[in-house]
Amino acid sequence: MKCIISRDGKTIILCEVANHVYAERVIYALNPTLMAKGYKLTYYFEGSPQISEGGMIITLKLSRGLSDEDRKFVKKLAELNGYVVVEE
Repeated sequence: MKCIISRDGKTIILCEVANHVYAERVIYALNPTLMAKGYKLTYYFEGSPQISEGGMIITLKLSRGLSDEDRKFVKKLAELNGYVVVEE
C-alpha cells in the first residue's frame, strides 16, 4: 500500500488498498483531525479492494495545502498503518 502526498499538500492519495479496514483506519483518524484544523475534505473512491484488481484508490482533496506540522502527522499516521509514504 502506498500513500502519496502532493508537493502542494492539497492532495493525499491512498493507493493499492487491499482491504477496507486499512482505508478506514487512516480516514477515521485523518478526517476529524484535519477538519478541526479548518481543512475541508473531499473524498474520491476508485477500484475495488482486491489485490488481484490492483486495490482500491482513495483520493483526498483538501481546501488548502497541508502545513509542515500536518504533513508530518499525515505521513506518520500512514506509516503506522502500513503505508509506504511518497511525497511528490
